[in-house]
Amino acid sequence: MRQAAGGNTYSFISIDGGHTATAVCNDLITCESVLGPRGIIAIDDFLNPMAIGVSEGTYRYFLNSDNNLVPFAWCANKLFVCRRACAGKYADMVLEFINKFPTIPVSKRFLELRQNGDHWVNQDLLGGKCLILG
Repeated sequence: MRQAAGGNTYSFISIDGGHTATAVCNDLITCESVLGPRGIIAIDDFLNPMAIGVSEGTYRYFLNSDNNLVPFAWCANKLFVCRRACAGKYADMVLEFINKFPTIPVSKRFLELRQNGDHWVNQDLLGGKCLILG
């Protein structure tokens, strides 16, 4: 697949096309093959009840393939995934942003939920720890 991309790799890829399970699973396979070592993939409509094929395709990809990707954050209807080696660093960067800007709505909501326990905002998902930014 990298040959089709001219040998290039990409640092950020957004998946927001077909909303069927097959399309999303295939998109993830393609994206992983051209994702740079520190790249991020944003999967739009993950957990959206009006686009359930996106969630199913994401689960298929993660549960049925030998991959090196893990989620690190969910925010605004998007699941953000990266290579396993970068997940901790990216999660730390998200937390740093939240702490630096605690009054913006997404940060404020995260901090409110975290007061009820870390399990509300940092959950296991598909082989990784995923920050939940409501």
